[in-house]
Amino acid sequence: MLKVARLHGFALHFSRPVFLSGLTCLKLDCTGNLPLRYIDLKALLTECYSLEYFSIRGEIVDAPPWPDYAPILLPKLLSLHVFSLYGQVYSGVLLIVDSPLLQSLDLEDAHDSDLDTFFRTPHELPSLRSFSLSGTSYFTPSKLNRVYALFPSLNEISLPDFVFNPPAILKAVSESMQDLRPYATSQRTLGLMLNPTQRSSLKHMLEGRLENDADILELFGYGWTFTNFFDWLQNFVTDEIL
Repeated sequence: MLKVARLHGFALHFSRPVFLSGLTCLKLDCTGNLPLRYIDLKALLTECYSLEYFSIRGEIVDAPPWPDYAPILLPKLLSLHVFSLYGQVYSGVLLIVDSPLLQSLDLEDAHDSDLDTFFRTPHELPSLRSFSLSGTSYFTPSKLNRVYALFPSLNEISLPDFVFNPPAILKAVSESMQDLRPYATSQRTLGLMLNPTQRSSLKHMLEGRLENDADILELFGYGWTFTNFFDWLQNFVTDEIL
């Protein structure tokens, strides 16, 4: 039985849903400007009731805005990846897919306005644990706050290509932190996928500032060392600081 399939271009239009019922991984590539009708996409996905990983690239449906139909149930879906040059595709996919077990969502090259339609009428994703913005994606801190608010089970946001200004982060940390003892409610993390050079730069700047600031040094009265402070910073820094 077929478990993994990648359908590209014309293959999308000639696939037979009945042969896809055993799929656990499906990749749909519409980057060749050959979108499906929504009714055909629905017929294809409805048969994929065993799907665990689903990836969409390109403009999958031919007519924006996307149809206002009942969502397509994918009861076993765990991971969803979406990439498109058209902003409406991101909200469109999230609105048509009902995936109660979804744990990982990756939006590639998405921008903060691309989810506005979804934010207005969101579906619950009660099992979502990881939200990733890859490629050239960019979300403002306020939009990341919306993501946190919508998905209470979320415990990781990854921004692999995040560009940051170490002095700005340093200034925000030193001005806003009064007590660095982790609170019991600090259960969410913002994962910054920093490269070694970025991580080293931030670490050295923070260490130098701590050595020269008596007020911040008082934090070590709680038994902190610079090493566990830096570990805490990486694990608990919030998007409000950024």
